[in-house]
Amino acid sequence: MDRETVRLNPVLSFFTEEAFRYFLPAYLRYSISESVKDSEIIEETVLTLSPGKEDASSSSFYQIRLKLFNDEQLNTIIRFLDWVRDHPDGYRYYKNIDRGKPRLMKYFRESHR
Repeated sequence: MDRETVRLNPVLSFFTEEAFRYFLPAYLRYSISESVKDSEIIEETVLTLSPGKEDASSSSFYQIRLKLFNDEQLNTIIRFLDWVRDHPDGYRYYKNIDRGKPRLMKYFRESHR
C-alpha cells in the first residue's frame, strides 16, 4: 500500500497538514526501501522536509504541519534526512539538507510554543 500511495500522490507538499502527517511515514519508508533510486519521490520528500527559504510564507507552511508532530516524530524526520545525506547517492541533496534541517527544527520549536 505504501508504494502505491506514494506513486499515485507524488507531491507531498500539496497535502493538507493532516494528510501530510498521515502520509509522511509512507514517503519515508518508500524512500528508504528504494534506496534513493526513485529520484522523483526521494527528491520530493527531501525538498519538502528541507525548507529552502526562511521567510513568513515558509514559516507558516511548516509550522502548520509540524505542530501535529511530537519530538520523537521530528527526530525520525531528522534521522531520515541524515540517512539520505549519508547515503552514497545522497550527495545531490547535501546543500538542501544542510540548509533546511536547521530551519525545519526552528519551525518545529516555533510551532510548539
